Amino acid sequence: NTKSIRNDRSYLITGGLGSLGLMLAEWLVNQGAGAIILLARRAPNAEQQNYLDQLINKNIIRVTQVDVADTDKLTTLWSDITLELPPLAGIFHLAGMLDDAPLLQQSWSRFAPVLAPKINGVWNLHQLTLGLSLDYFIVFSSIASVVGSAGQANYAFANGYLDGFMTQRRSNGLPGLALNWGPWRVGMAADLGQRFSEWGLELLDS
Repeated sequence: NTKSIRNDRSYLITGGLGSLGLMLAEWLVNQGAGAIILLARRAPNAEQQNYLDQLINKNIIRVTQVDVADTDKLTTLWSDITLELPPLAGIFHLAGMLDDAPLLQQSWSRFAPVLAPKINGVWNLHQLTLGLSLDYFIVFSSIASVVGSAGQANYAFANGYLDGFMTQRRSNGLPGLALNWGPWRVGMAADLGQRFSEWGLELLDS
């Protein structure tokens, strides 16, 4: 059953200052979300802050600088998030990064940073929300985990993990949904438009 976005609840977005994170934040504002928490590793730049200032006029938005893969720091900040804002009702896990290279040029030092936000991040969020009654736990996965993508073995693996993890959550009676997005015109894949066009994949519009 689809549950509505609620004006007395909070919604958390990881990778919250990325292009897709900001788009999602605006959508949540327009749906009437009570509060929105944006997790990001860095503070917003001038352009991002200007975008947020327009949204803040309509809603409660908190930007928190923390790496979702850092268990200790995320746990430390979690109590502040849960005590000072309306009850958490939704998780949107968007955090991710790319480090593309042919498989023979890949190494663990290139795999680990790509896996961390997806695998460690989703595990941390899962553990911290086990005692909560969430309406949503949605992860932004990728078509790469379904059909593969040249040079993206690390990224495909990380998103494949997300897909399986959401299946496991649902089997345990918990909300869980993985969206296997194709390439967007904004965000990490924007610069790879020519490659995707050659494969017959059109970029998704915002």
